Amino acid sequence: MSRLWQTLILSHWKPIFIHLPIEFMLMMILSALNDGVKLDTQDRLILQLLTKHPHITQNELVSKIGKSKSTIERRMRRLKQQGILIRVGGDKTGYWQVNKL
Repeated sequence: MSRLWQTLILSHWKPIFIHLPIEFMLMMILSALNDGVKLDTQDRLILQLLTKHPHITQNELVSKIGKSKSTIERRMRRLKQQGILIRVGGDKTGYWQVNKL
């Protein structure tokens, strides 16, 4: 019965909550807290370089970091999937945006 009241109270606050069960919202919040993003030194180095030089290319990252292009691509793909790294614009004129952790 308490879940019904929680949903009712939250739905008066924000109407979107009427369609989302409270268990789902709690599960999403807890999973976000428990699944903290773990970055190693290479990931942090990539993010640091992209923060300082947002227009840097992957080939330039390869020469600065000293890892293979496939390693840089794989790590950047994972960072994009985690929502830490975003490509803004196209391949030629775009830039990298690093989100706060």
